[in-house]
Amino acid sequence: MAVTTQYSPEYNQDKQAPHVGAMDQNAYRRVTLPFNFVQGAAAGDIASICKLRHLPPGRIMFFPLESYIAWEAFGAARTLDIGFEAYTEPDNDAVAADDNLFDDDIDVSSAGGAALGSDYTQANAANTGGMREFWSKEGVSIVATVAGDTIPAATNLTGYLTIGIL
Repeated sequence: MAVTTQYSPEYNQDKQAPHVGAMDQNAYRRVTLPFNFVQGAAAGDIASICKLRHLPPGRIMFFPLESYIAWEAFGAARTLDIGFEAYTEPDNDAVAADDNLFDDDIDVSSAGGAALGSDYTQANAANTGGMREFWSKEGVSIVATVAGDTIPAATNLTGYLTIGIL
């Protein structure tokens, strides 16, 4: 074995004169997108969807571990999943929805809050730095899905999503 010095593609781009090709890796600006979802006048059954935010089209980096959600008490045996809806990439490839990629069965029986991404495991986040890239034609909806029992009428979900935009 020998001592080595190796470089990431991003490091090599940093050392070159800036050009458009390098900007997709180096010029993201971080944006915080707050949300304040309130369930309507009627309770929602299991599988009800709470659309939190619609990420803009283009290449977006979503930082689930730097995002946050708080909830009012739903009541006994209530759970919530957080993921995204299906979308189309610029080359017209369809990407299937994954309604619990970031969080699966959050216990929302009592009021509380947490960073997103508790279920965004190393297997999901490998080689991404814990980020989730979305490259879409029309944007991507981040959603919470009622996974256990119901969401009571007028229940509030608040928080923010942290993304990187070119």
